[in-house]
Amino acid sequence: MPAGANSGFRLLTGRYRSAFPAVRPGAPAWPRAGTGRGNDARPCAGSAGGRGHGPVRGAAGAGRRRTLPASVVRITADGGATAGTGFLIAADTVVTCAHVVRAAGGEPGGRVRLAFPHLPGAPRPEGHVLPGGWRAPEAQDIAVLRLESTPAGAEPVALGSAEDGRGHRVSSFGFPVQTQEGGHFGYGTAGDLLPAGDAGTLLQLADANDLTTGFSGGPVLDEATGLVIGMVTAITGPDRHSRGVGIAYATPARQLREVLPELAERQVCPYRGLEPFTAEHAGWFHGRDTAVEEVLAKLGGQRRAVLLLGPSGAGKSSLVQAGVLPALAEGRLPGSDRWLPVLARPGQDLPAELEQAGLPGAVSEGVLPAAERRLAGEPAGCRLLLVVDQFEELLTQPTPDAARDAARDGDGDGDERLAAAERQLVELIGSPVPASLVL
Repeated sequence: MPAGANSGFRLLTGRYRSAFPAVRPGAPAWPRAGTGRGNDARPCAGSAGGRGHGPVRGAAGAGRRRTLPASVVRITADGGATAGTGFLIAADTVVTCAHVVRAAGGEPGGRVRLAFPHLPGAPRPEGHVLPGGWRAPEAQDIAVLRLESTPAGAEPVALGSAEDGRGHRVSSFGFPVQTQEGGHFGYGTAGDLLPAGDAGTLLQLADANDLTTGFSGGPVLDEATGLVIGMVTAITGPDRHSRGVGIAYATPARQLREVLPELAERQVCPYRGLEPFTAEHAGWFHGRDTAVEEVLAKLGGQRRAVLLLGPSGAGKSSLVQAGVLPALAEGRLPGSDRWLPVLARPGQDLPAELEQAGLPGAVSEGVLPAAERRLAGEPAGCRLLLVVDQFEELLTQPTPDAARDAARDGDGDGDERLAAAERQLVELIGSPVPASLVL
């Protein structure tokens, strides 16, 4: 059960004493980014608030990034060639670049063909190009498409803000000609917002070599906040010295809201109240550096298990999820960026919870064999890290009803399940398998 602040931490007694050491814990003429044919164009891709935080990478954005393709559409020209990308911004509304619509043969008041490639079996709707949502390619380069129907499973993105996001890692999704039909991700780093004449304001991206033609109209996801803060618009071409590659530009979310005022800005609140901080809030988790370092020191000393104790509400879950795990993912311990974390709560059946969290076979084979299998295909140096959050739940089960149900079904009572879970954890701790537990 992950760690508290400056409250007194202590060891569990009995057989755990030796196993679990306690811790106290005017639009320029840049090449268009979008048609797959290298047209000339303007800027592309966005960012969001605050300074860059290394540990945040793959935290908030990771979860949102995995679901991003379900919000993305591929816009096609006659004959099926890719014209560019768009993304669902409301239940029946897609936004893209005006130059993408033109590449698809569309104009204000007309229609364009599109598809949701990551929604299997989804129909291919047409999008009506709203005249009121049109901003010409030589101006702000925005087009709004209204769908007659939206496929099941398509979710609108959550819009944030590109202001104050300098240094944040960002990701996008597009359909460049050199990739498979389903498209792929591209990445970059948010820079500054720049005045761009008739184009309004553009967000500069660095390290954006992944964002190639075919990304125009794609969403720009801030990996620190998990919110979309812009739309890919253009990439730069190299100069005569082959310099300047890897720079791209985006239309910031603020300009999309000016075209569609009904779109709300999703704010990121750094104050969680009594809710725990998780990996996606790592950028706002401060003040526990000493406790994080203590846990890392124990794990770096090859401790098989670390038990974090403190009163309810002291911040144990937050310490591990928003402090320790991001630090390990950042490589704060040698090789820890290759560790395999499995985060679970005990629930009614700890092995079942571990299996669901990413340890296949924990129920049918047991925790130790499942750990061995999980590591079998991994390169040398990998380590399995099992984090059982709210571990005290395991010690307070079962409820009377649960015990009666288990006895009636012939599965043994809650005491037997507790003892079995304890035995499996102790067995893992005593094994040579490269694994550690944080409880």
